[in-house]
Amino acid sequence: MIKRSSIVLLLLFIANTSFALQIKDVQEGAEIQANVSAHDLSRIKLKGDRIISAKANIGDVNISYEESTGDIFIRPAASNYSRIINLFLVSREGYTYKLLLTPKFIPSAQIVLQNSEIATEVNEKQKKDGYKQSIIALYKAMAKSAPLEGYKIKYKNKKKFLAKGFKSKLIAEYSSPLYKGYVYEIESRKKDSIILKESDFFSPGVSAIKLERFYLEKGDVVKLFIVKG
Repeated sequence: MIKRSSIVLLLLFIANTSFALQIKDVQEGAEIQANVSAHDLSRIKLKGDRIISAKANIGDVNISYEESTGDIFIRPAASNYSRIINLFLVSREGYTYKLLLTPKFIPSAQIVLQNSEIATEVNEKQKKDGYKQSIIALYKAMAKSAPLEGYKIKYKNKKKFLAKGFKSKLIAEYSSPLYKGYVYEIESRKKDSIILKESDFFSPGVSAIKLERFYLEKGDVVKLFIVKG
């Protein structure tokens, strides 16, 4: 049979552990309640953001700022560990949060504030960055006639119409579930040298166009790379 003292120690351990990491979903102007250590340092972090300003009543709490992470570390003033601390935070992304912090006789606490609006912005940026990197990787592979992971390559030699005034031939096709890349050879039908424009070869469904070069002499052939998807 478990001794009563052992049960009490176990319950205290569970309670203290629950205070150690507190993750709070927040929004602009939100009022957040959390617990901090009455005698040790506690950390406050903004997920995907940085704290640029922390304001409290003078004498209520000691605040230190970590420049490298944008986090703050706080400790209630010795004379104030029994009162709720009002703390206002301003973030780099322009959000303001009000924290009501209750000092407890617990080990150092960590409070993480996560704003779903910031998470959405970060995810969208990651998607855009991932899109750009995928297009660049495909273009480099096509320019070097090199294999690319996730793509099947078919080498062809077919005449294709792309734009009036040019002879065009499909040389290679790169295909994946996300994108298709096409390598063409372009030759001008005009007698004089010309300046090419990528917009001359645009059509619906095209995500990116890249010319090997823009100046085309009579009789020259230039490569054109088109990505769809």
